[in-house]
Amino acid sequence: EVEVRARAFQQRQVRGLVGALVAAASARLPLPQLAHLLAQGAAGRGLAPPPAPPHGLYLEMVRYPPHWLRLPPDAMALPDVYS
Repeated sequence: EVEVRARAFQQRQVRGLVGALVAAASARLPLPQLAHLLAQGAAGRGLAPPPAPPHGLYLEMVRYPPHWLRLPPDAMALPDVYS
């Protein structure tokens, strides 16, 4: 399981990241090379392993800062659905 949080994403960024992590975990990508790719960001995309296929990846949640929506701060509180 991989959870990725960011303020914004580039197109196919998460698929590329997951593809690189899977390649590193299966020893097809040495860890120093993974670190190098992560440090390069989008510039290293041409050297990266293939991205993960889209099936199995899903968007779970999007949160916006309250001031973007002009709502009171407690309006962004999530309901307690797990109790």
